[in-house]
Amino acid sequence: MILSLIISLLGIYSIVSFYWKLKNGKINRQYFTWWLFFWLVVIILFWWPNISSGVANYLGIGRGADFVLYISVLLLFYSQFKLYLQLNKLMNNQAVIVQQLAINQAKDHEKSISNHR
Repeated sequence: MILSLIISLLGIYSIVSFYWKLKNGKINRQYFTWWLFFWLVVIILFWWPNISSGVANYLGIGRGADFVLYISVLLLFYSQFKLYLQLNKLMNNQAVIVQQLAINQAKDHEKSISNHR
């Protein structure tokens, strides 16, 4: 009961925090919706653990805690993959910017040399 209360307070704090970030334009609606859904599910499963047990039994998994663990690992792998894609995109963008800067600097250098002749 005490752990459920602590998790609920943490969840409510997180939801309110993400809401204010959404209102201030620091995060987008999709990001807010994802975290709202996450914290609501966490709060519900802490107060009514039989829900996860019921879903686990329906899926043929022995215990609700095992089901939650499997889902958590899958979500971690998915988020790791998304981060990899974002990092790869940033690295490619950075390479293009650096190449363009080098080309521009070379052109500027050639112009300055030709102006001195």
